[in-house]
Amino acid sequence: MNKLEKPMNDIGFSSSKSYIMADLGAFHIVPLLFLMIKMDMISVGMMILLMTLNPLYVVIIGLVRGWRRGFGWKLPLLTGVIFAPSPLMYYMPLGTPEELMSAVMTAIIFTLVYWIFSFGATALGAGIRRALKW
Repeated sequence: MNKLEKPMNDIGFSSSKSYIMADLGAFHIVPLLFLMIKMDMISVGMMILLMTLNPLYVVIIGLVRGWRRGFGWKLPLLTGVIFAPSPLMYYMPLGTPEELMSAVMTAIIFTLVYWIFSFGATALGAGIRRALKW
């Protein structure tokens, strides 16, 4: 490999900006749109988004990224960092100190779960890539 070439699994802004923009859209733009709609069942929709659609998105993006670029630890880590403020901003009420502590603990737990999903999906996608010799 030439010294100027980057390895396939190295993350750079130009190679991963589509993944970063997709993360920002899924974790910040979509919940913001949910809040702007002002539906009667907004809390149910937000919990469905937090507990099903976001983890599904993380797994799909991780599989695609691992299959296309190989395993890299930086993008799954960045996915968790991008998600971390989302529960505090959109999903949890922050009126009292107890609610704030609960929201922080929820954000930490969900960030760890999303990291695990993202790392696992990226490793699985890279394994599929290697098995198929793509």
